[in-house]
Amino acid sequence: MNGIDLFSGIVIVLSDLILAAAVIYGVASFFLKKSPLYFRILTLATVCYAGTSVFRLLYRLCYREDFPGMGITLLGVFGCYLFLFSANYGQYDSLIDDRSPRFRKYRVFALAAPLAVLSLLLVYTVGNAGHTTAVRNVMTGIGFLPAVAASYYNFKHFIIPDMGFHFVRWVRRANLCALVIEVADIVRVLLFATVGAWAGALAALVVSACFFAMLVLAGKGRQSWLQ
Repeated sequence: MNGIDLFSGIVIVLSDLILAAAVIYGVASFFLKKSPLYFRILTLATVCYAGTSVFRLLYRLCYREDFPGMGITLLGVFGCYLFLFSANYGQYDSLIDDRSPRFRKYRVFALAAPLAVLSLLLVYTVGNAGHTTAVRNVMTGIGFLPAVAASYYNFKHFIIPDMGFHFVRWVRRANLCALVIEVADIVRVLLFATVGAWAGALAALVVSACFFAMLVLAGKGRQSWLQ
């Protein structure tokens, strides 16, 4: 094993440990009494993503190479971003956006996020064309489709005024973490395919750190929500 492989392996293990800490924190909060559904859904998103991370780690340990493409991990990635979308689409969005004209500019400006995420997916598909099969590229694109929709609400809920709700200040920061996750995760698969495992591992570390920060910040918001 050369130095680069050792470095990427250490970073991936560190990333998985941080993700495990996020899962433990989220599950512990999940079963608290009167925990709003919004925060429980964020935990479910983290658990889904952690499942894919465990699979990739086991694959690396067994075969001494990184898992190629999306494959079976598509389910976990798709589920994770579907949960991130559903957490913000339903009850929470109606609480902070009354659909009045005064918030129109925030709804329009928030469209920049899904356009950016979709552009990244297209960059991945084109830039990765010579590194893997078309089927794997399509499966990866499908896995990240909910992230395109989720990014709209994550960005909107980050920039929209809080209307006097104290908990929104914490949830706004959690939404920023979710947005970084969606962008960095696509960058991760792109770097793994085009640059190397070390670059993808660093992106994976960013993703895991943001999952942990998202749940901690959401936990602060949960406490304010219940007050």
